[in-house]
Amino acid sequence: MSPFEFTGSQTVETHTGRLRRLLEAYSERYSACLDAFCDRANSTLDDLYAVFWEGGIIDRLSPENHEERVARRSLGKDVFEGDKDAPELFWRLLYVCAQVDHVGRSGIGERSTWFSRPVEFTVQKLLNVDHDLFDSLFGTEEDRKNPDEVLLQATRERAIRALELLGEIPHLEYLPIGARGQYAGIPVEIHGYTPDGLVVLHTQDKQDYATLINKNPRRSSAVVACDLDAAAFVG
Repeated sequence: MSPFEFTGSQTVETHTGRLRRLLEAYSERYSACLDAFCDRANSTLDDLYAVFWEGGIIDRLSPENHEERVARRSLGKDVFEGDKDAPELFWRLLYVCAQVDHVGRSGIGERSTWFSRPVEFTVQKLLNVDHDLFDSLFGTEEDRKNPDEVLLQATRERAIRALELLGEIPHLEYLPIGARGQYAGIPVEIHGYTPDGLVVLHTQDKQDYATLINKNPRRSSAVVACDLDAAAFVG
């Protein structure tokens, strides 16, 4: 029986408990990955980037276990509704980086939890398990690199690399907020980025906005960045 089907003898609390155990599976896996990283001799930042990307981000958003994905969705947690090798995942991670960067520069809004949650988990785990290793990776108090900035840059680079390996042409520069271009023949302006890596479009004309919504499969003004030709946008 699926954990999302329960008989009359099961309580709602039992069902919710099973969902939460599935939700916690990611944290247990990633914690084990970080333990193994700390236990290795001469672990480097490049090693950490690989662990963070695969175990911290990809496995969190798109776990192999379908029921775990359903549990995340049911409990309102971050999840990618697609295959873990789909180009859309990497396009959206690229623009999650844009969202995080914009929030950091502007001080407006909350950073995407697609990025911030695994960063917080990673930093706290390293500090708790091996403070000396943390210092060797990011420096001491006097010359410490900001782990957020370091991991953000690594995430951006890996998203670009993943897209290139899939034959995509990633935006090496983010489409900037305020840039003007077209989507499906409609004049639009980049209005912002969503926490789950979509690009929000704005139109001057109400009819154009209605057409935009109808042409976008998501029936919203937020689109995947690959649907926008970077060369056609001017800021």
